[in-house]
Amino acid sequence: MDPSGSVPPAFDATLHCLLSGPAATQEFFVSTPPSSSSRARSRRGPSHGAAHQPAGHAGRPQPGSRNGGQPSGNRNGGPQTGGRNGGPQPGNRGRFSEGRSPESARPAAPRIALPPIDVPTGPGSFAELGVPHALCETLARQGLLSAFPIQTATLPDALSGRDVLGQGRTGSGKTLAFALPIVARLMATKRGIGDRRPRALVLVPTRELASQVEAVVKPLAAAAGLRTATVFGGVGAAPQIAALRAGTEIIIGCPGRLADHLGTGALDLGAIEITVLDEADHMADVGFLPTVRRLMDRTPKQGQRLL
Repeated sequence: MDPSGSVPPAFDATLHCLLSGPAATQEFFVSTPPSSSSRARSRRGPSHGAAHQPAGHAGRPQPGSRNGGQPSGNRNGGPQTGGRNGGPQPGNRGRFSEGRSPESARPAAPRIALPPIDVPTGPGSFAELGVPHALCETLARQGLLSAFPIQTATLPDALSGRDVLGQGRTGSGKTLAFALPIVARLMATKRGIGDRRPRALVLVPTRELASQVEAVVKPLAAAAGLRTATVFGGVGAAPQIAALRAGTEIIIGCPGRLADHLGTGALDLGAIEITVLDEADHMADVGFLPTVRRLMDRTPKQGQRLL
């Protein structure tokens, strides 16, 4: 959202295409301008306010990560060579098996048992926003003790299952703002017996961003006994197919390679409970929107959407 309060055309087009259907329960516009303030507004009026976050606090993200500082690599670079968005290499196609466990299937990720740690519960804390205690402990071990403005503005709605649209600058903490609702939702629900399909999908425009997002999501997922995998072009498809067959719960990937796996039957999106479009405006600008819509059409209509 620009300073005038209007939504950029590409962002508005993405919202219209993906949140205008029956899955949309409520939309929130979140802005984090350079002044480090943030606000959330629904189409029906104001929603959550965002408290000012002083610089240098204990929960400040580390430089070089997705949630702090400028990430390394070319986030605006196009897909790598090797097929559409780095399509799969010949001979690597495989079929998805919902109830069958291949020899390469990994056991469920064990929950990490660590000594207890003090978790803040006061104003501005993640616990106050409704984040489960196990995830608050994981954040505390990383030195993240208080929420950033965009997290304060969006987490209550995202954790309650509403569809949320947020926009923030690099380093504003928006990756954590959608990573926490993903893991919290999957912690609260259970898979069907023998069902190995992924349950959460994060779409990103570049392979660099996919790796950065997984670095934020993976520690939270490990604390909940969940597994993550990245799916993008420019690398072999076989390890990605093996991860899908093994029953990875959270998939983070680029639209082109995900569409390739969907086409070969290696990927089934029928059990997705929550879908995230990270940098949705960028994906619209570079022409990924038709592929994104095809992927979204294969997810359950009642699923939660976070942009």
